[in-house]
Amino acid sequence: MECPSNFSHWLDLGGQYCYYIEDKTRAQWGEASRKCIMKNSTLVSFHSEHELRVFQPYISSLQINPWIGLVQKADGGFQWTDYSPVDYTNWGDKEPNNAATDHCVQLETENMVWKTTRCTYYSEYICMMKKVPGQPDEKENPVEKSGKRLAPWAVAVICLSMLTLAGVMIGLWFFKRKEKSTLKSPPLSFDNIMYVSGTETLSSPSSSA
Repeated sequence: MECPSNFSHWLDLGGQYCYYIEDKTRAQWGEASRKCIMKNSTLVSFHSEHELRVFQPYISSLQINPWIGLVQKADGGFQWTDYSPVDYTNWGDKEPNNAATDHCVQLETENMVWKTTRCTYYSEYICMMKKVPGQPDEKENPVEKSGKRLAPWAVAVICLSMLTLAGVMIGLWFFKRKEKSTLKSPPLSFDNIMYVSGTETLSSPSSSA
């Protein structure tokens, strides 16, 4: 598994996901979430202390605490924007705070704890994308390689190409056959009318009388 090759500046920190740290522009929480979606990703979610700590060297230089994907629901609880379970939290002291106004969550770069703040605040943000299958391992079992099948669309393209090639070959065969037939049977003309069925010349009416 690897990060998509058509996306640059994505971090591979191990595990199943790639990460993008937006440190050039700032956005409100809703806009940051939308921009991540446009990159086929979501705002980042965390499910262990290890996942959280590996980020610290990469976000320590950010000027503002970045948005993460945790947001407060109508019932007062919290959920991740990727709908993964909230099975790990790292709230700062007296957090979550002021549930009446602070519904979105930032990651404090200094100590990696979470704090709630207004969603209209402009901040940097972190996107997360699931890795895609990479090139097959050179040590992959040959039996497993032989058992792999082409995707349906690839099979369809191959079949269409073979049918097109067969049509072209048949067309060329008929064209060549017609061309040879034309050469073997030249049209009757004044030059060859004097040779008929093995007789070199035609008898004149006077000699036959």
